[in-house]
Amino acid sequence: MIPSVFFLIFAIILIPESPYFLVKNAKYEEAKAAIRAFNPIDAENRLIQMKTSTDKILSVKDIIGTKHFIKILGISLALTIIQQLTAFGAILLYMHHIFHDANSSLSKEMATILMGVVQVLACLSSHIFFEKFERKPLELISTIATCLSLFILSIYFYLIIKINTTVIAWVPIASLIVYIFFCTVGMEPLPTSVLGDTFPLNLKQIISVVTATCCFIFSFIVAKIFPILVDLVDNCFAFLIFGVLSGIGIIFIWINMPKAVTIDNQRNEVFEIE
Repeated sequence: MIPSVFFLIFAIILIPESPYFLVKNAKYEEAKAAIRAFNPIDAENRLIQMKTSTDKILSVKDIIGTKHFIKILGISLALTIIQQLTAFGAILLYMHHIFHDANSSLSKEMATILMGVVQVLACLSSHIFFEKFERKPLELISTIATCLSLFILSIYFYLIIKINTTVIAWVPIASLIVYIFFCTVGMEPLPTSVLGDTFPLNLKQIISVVTATCCFIFSFIVAKIFPILVDLVDNCFAFLIFGVLSGIGIIFIWINMPKAVTIDNQRNEVFEIE
């Protein structure tokens, strides 16, 4: 309860209103102040860009009527589903059991703490990757690293059955570090980022609800299925299945994800705005 109260106070007092919301409602001076709160450099030009972007917004009817709307909505939902089919949430949920089954060189408690530290560091460094890489290459790199990590874990759990794995007991730790890091910097934030960059303001609320619902449904399904798979076919084949699903995701991203990275370019590419 205390963290919730702290967050509520923090949100009410310290977090400024969205500049786009204020521009949309013609509150330009408040919007300029909000822009300065986020980034004090060149607030005037940023305000002009937001006004121009808002003026170009098509109506909901016009956008839904375009042939590209269903495609880009499908891509957004597919990226969300791919995100969940890497089993990121399930692996975090059952991390303790995974390390127990892996006979890791670290205690399962210490290994779980280490994964939490990796996730925090990945969150803090994610903005660097967003600045250095375009969205599509970053999504591909993240998914490929995730896929390889899952395959390596699958091979490791297969070897546990066949040989003494004491010498390579570090492998599951290293694989999960890579897995969690790349999921956190790419797979987790990018579907939301692509949604925000692609859809105009008057559609974001609707699309956000749709994608969030899809995310929670698949997250629940994967979290329920993961322990069942482990019981039925062992960790080896459970990780193999999710690795294959990640591989299918790589192919989908390579073929279908838009290449544009800036907000205006993505909207132009998707909705054919001149």
